[in-house]
Amino acid sequence: MTDPSIATVAVAESAGTHTRVKGAKRASYGKTAKVGALWSIGRESVTQLLSILTAILLARLLSPADFGIAAAATFFIQLGKRMGNMGLNTALVRMKDLREEHRASVFIVNVAVGLLTWRALMAASPWIGTFYGD
Repeated sequence: MTDPSIATVAVAESAGTHTRVKGAKRASYGKTAKVGALWSIGRESVTQLLSILTAILLARLLSPADFGIAAAATFFIQLGKRMGNMGLNTALVRMKDLREEHRASVFIVNVAVGLLTWRALMAASPWIGTFYGD
């Protein structure tokens, strides 16, 4: 269910090169931004808490050498995730005229970069293992 005070009816009227939106309330944008920020803070807090608890559990269960390998693996997993994202998802959210081909293109690029990153890390794994002495 949506709150009628938050829901806005956007009626675009083209006037030259700019578009004007009628019926939008500034207060609802502020409320939406605050709720979004709180959800983001909550998500990041839970993610960090789970990461810390996982690290503590692994440190307790694994030997120091095995824990070091797990930490190195975590670093490379995070590196691959960062390289695969590339900010294209954010660009989709910011687009005013979003078409299906935009979404399909971003999906294909994300999959291709993810596979390329995976392949590069797999190819480099012998050298990474040698570097860590394992």
